[in-house]
Amino acid sequence: MTASTVAYRYAAALLDLALERGDANQVGEDLTKVAAALEASGELQVVLSNPAIRRQERLGVVTALASKLGLGGTATTFLKLVVEKGRASAIAQMVEAYRERHDAQSGRVQAEVISARALAESDLESLRQKLEATTGKSVTINSRIDPDILGGVITRVGSKVFDGSVRGRLEALKDRLIRETA
Repeated sequence: MTASTVAYRYAAALLDLALERGDANQVGEDLTKVAAALEASGELQVVLSNPAIRRQERLGVVTALASKLGLGGTATTFLKLVVEKGRASAIAQMVEAYRERHDAQSGRVQAEVISARALAESDLESLRQKLEATTGKSVTINSRIDPDILGGVITRVGSKVFDGSVRGRLEALKDRLIRETA
């Protein structure tokens, strides 16, 4: 099984359990905290994934991490299971798969907005409303800045990309000119 298949299966099982217990939102928040901690500390990822470190020590690290982050019981038990099964290297993928499944189940979608400079809150709100009208779902926007796009906005919703960037338009113009002169 590929890591993404494993991540999807673990995330699906966790979401089913969390929905049954009524704490799916809390579990999602807890997993986001865990993903941030793992991203911030490569050493933590190595410790949790390294089979040379005794299982009890790795589980002790999970317990300490859960306490420090204030994780609920469902997320803590899930992390312990993942570490025991030797799947800690796929935790970040599991978190992403959980988020995607939970959003789909809740009628939400994540949108990534990339701009050359910071956008005003009113612009982001206007874009969010247009995306909600287009998708028919509640949209959460995650924005980031990339000066390389020169200007305009690139928006990703799921697998769809709306490229309104200056760089994208220049590349399209270049491709068109090459086709017309060939």
